[in-house]
Amino acid sequence: MDNTGICSICEGQYIEYGNNAYPFAGRCCHDCDNRFVIPARIMQISADAQYELAILQQVARLGRTMVQAQAKMRSLQLVKDNTNAEDSAP
Repeated sequence: MDNTGICSICEGQYIEYGNNAYPFAGRCCHDCDNRFVIPARIMQISADAQYELAILQQVARLGRTMVQAQAKMRSLQLVKDNTNAEDSAP
């Protein structure tokens, strides 16, 4: 049984069962749980919870964008490496 999934915050892959992402939707990786979910839950207790939650959601979107950009860069590097390997083959 494969116990992996896609994080609903950064869209990266998590292993095991992930974490409940509330107040965000779905399940999340351990990194997003620590960086976004737990602080968001703590902020919900404060008087300015809605404002702070909106900021965290914006940060989560930026994090997702960064993860996607890193994945594209890795893909481009793989293509480049494969092209270089083919060019150097006899």
